[in-house]
Amino acid sequence: MRKQILVPITPSAVSQEIIRLANRWCMVTGSSLYFLHVRSKNFMQGKKMLFTQDETLMKKDLKEMEKYVKALDVSVDYELSSRAGEARQVILEVESQIDPEFILIPSHSHTLIKRVFLGSTTRHVLNNAKGPVYIYRKPAKKFNLIFIVPVDYSDTNKGLIELADRWAQKSNAELMFIHVADLPVLEDEKKDFTWEWHQRLSDDMAVKEQLKDEREKQKEKLEHYVAEFEIISKYRTVLEFGRSYEKVIELQEMTDAILIIVAANSSYEKMQNAVGRTAKTLIYDSPCSVFLYKQG
Repeated sequence: MRKQILVPITPSAVSQEIIRLANRWCMVTGSSLYFLHVRSKNFMQGKKMLFTQDETLMKKDLKEMEKYVKALDVSVDYELSSRAGEARQVILEVESQIDPEFILIPSHSHTLIKRVFLGSTTRHVLNNAKGPVYIYRKPAKKFNLIFIVPVDYSDTNKGLIELADRWAQKSNAELMFIHVADLPVLEDEKKDFTWEWHQRLSDDMAVKEQLKDEREKQKEKLEHYVAEFEIISKYRTVLEFGRSYEKVIELQEMTDAILIIVAANSSYEKMQNAVGRTAKTLIYDSPCSVFLYKQG
């Protein structure tokens, strides 16, 4: 199991929140932290941007980082690193070198719109990281200790469910496994429309019975699938019909879950670095943080 969490930081308010979150997380999981500051001081040589690797500046950065982190009462083991270069490239380089458990990186809430705004660095890391990425979103209110885990029966789900159970055990969280199935083709759709009220009532009742039967069948399949993993944490299963990302967000809003743990879309698994529509939409539209699980 990977034991370090890679946390890019800057001297900003959002980094203070990230550092405190990372510290709490490591106190629960036993992981250590790798704080990375990418120094953007640079100079121009003609039309080319260069980054200075001056050792004196590096040492100064590390001293400032040490003061910054200590002031936030970080109590777990950590390592500090200061590097020069373009932030998104350096973060991915460090990921390759230390092989972290995941990268913890912030989103940036926009004051004028509901959707989350991802900075260019966060967006690049999200799309190109080899391993998992935790996209932190500052909560607008107090959330419940519930982790929502969308399930689609793909091969990736095995690692996803095992990780969710491990995290839930260590943090005493409740898991909610949700599968969103496609709406079934109903017999009523094949019939010609009629204005006969009694016939319409009879047809509508038949449709409801078909949906009820299909829901029970799909719910039983989901419960059987999750049970095979012998989950230790407290959990519930939820079966819905419709669009996956819409139903997951509805569930989050209904439960005030603190985190969504989602895998890269299964149809994209063989495409390197692909995130997938469902996961990406959740990252942009979910009111809470999202952990993107990738098989690195």
